[in-house]
Amino acid sequence: MAESSSISLELVVPNRLGLHARAAARLVQTLAPFRARVLAAANGREVNAKSILGVMTLAAAQGTAMRFVAEGEEAEAALAAVRELFARRFDEDELSSRALARWPPALAASLRSRSAARAAGGAASRSGCRGCGPRCRPCRTGS
Repeated sequence: MAESSSISLELVVPNRLGLHARAAARLVQTLAPFRARVLAAANGREVNAKSILGVMTLAAAQGTAMRFVAEGEEAEAALAAVRELFARRFDEDELSSRALARWPPALAASLRSRSAARAAGGAASRSGCRGCGPRCRPCRTGS
């Protein structure tokens, strides 16, 4: 039997909500078909990356550095798939767009504009208001 060597990959959690349940499930689903043992490490813990409970115990928030170590026949392909998943931000931008498509058009447009204002450092984010809209007391009074 051929000796297997391990390869590693370091990535930073890109999505706003971190490695929450949906993102952890995507990671586990991505790794499931590969014949490789993959470990994930963050925040001083190391877990089996094919275990959703293990991945969730890492409590990796946005910006957390993670290290993946893989060994086995398909180790390189498994880590390439992980790299691609992180690059796609766990497909969460796509999920947000689909969710907004189900909402009434006026509400979806309002949420998109507030999100854009926050990203640009708009007045709502400077005043401490979360940009809740005209019914929000800080929004009405401008304080």
